[in-house]
Amino acid sequence: MDISAITGTDSGFDYYWLPRLSADHKLESLCSSLKQRFRASVNEPEAHEQWLVRTYCAVKYLFAATAMLSAAKYSREKGVRIVQPYLQYYALFNTSRALILLIPEQTWRGGNLLDDVTHSKAPNVVEGMLRCISLDFAADFRLAYDRSLALREYFSYKFPAEGLNGELAGKCCTIEDTTRLCSGVAEVAQMVSECLETAFVGRSVPIQLVEDPLRRFFEYSVRSRSFVTDDEDYYRLGRIVKKSEKPCSLIGMVTEGMVEDYFGSWTDPSATGPGAYDLAIEDWTLIFPFP
Repeated sequence: MDISAITGTDSGFDYYWLPRLSADHKLESLCSSLKQRFRASVNEPEAHEQWLVRTYCAVKYLFAATAMLSAAKYSREKGVRIVQPYLQYYALFNTSRALILLIPEQTWRGGNLLDDVTHSKAPNVVEGMLRCISLDFAADFRLAYDRSLALREYFSYKFPAEGLNGELAGKCCTIEDTTRLCSGVAEVAQMVSECLETAFVGRSVPIQLVEDPLRRFFEYSVRSRSFVTDDEDYYRLGRIVKKSEKPCSLIGMVTEGMVEDYFGSWTDPSATGPGAYDLAIEDWTLIFPFP
């Protein structure tokens, strides 16, 4: 199955899960619908700026999910079980956010979309999209998401004396299962982003980009009282604007330097010696084939 032929974008992405989860006719129907829905979206004011931010943030959420799963693996190896429910849940949550940002019906609303994906909204939206691809995978995702969220809350507020033993042992998703689900959702996000890229074909880059939406690249609100500026994100924005890039698929948005810089920022160079945590290169591709 050549999924890029279905989306209309030759991204070179090597799909593993989607051909195993869904039939050609289902993916063709979904992509045809997505491309039609995106055509309306790309005609909106500030569409170029909005979709640049949305695709870039989706990539970062996949980075975050990858880092969390890598840390979950490390904590299991070191016997630090108390952090596993948090890390596995937020890996699922951030992968879900990546997909949600790319669904055309999830409206921008001045950038509020980046902040209002709640823990109850995320599984509902993602499950709905996954049902268009595979009812079984959608049900599998929803069960794992609900269990992971319940465990995260249980360990946040109850601090069970038996830890992850007893009855809880049978309710936990393994790190491998969480990784599999995140990988499947990430592939759906990639497919949707290819349909988005197709919708921008033939459209020119605005001569003057609107600044306010682009600030969502690098300014983060802290409880709505102040802003934190991310210099790395600001640098990435400058490169994108300078190259006059259009919104593109997730894999097209990623560069090797971006991957190295992100994962490098979440490791401590001063922590060395036997047993020191390092977000190893082999973990970079846990859920997505980052270059």
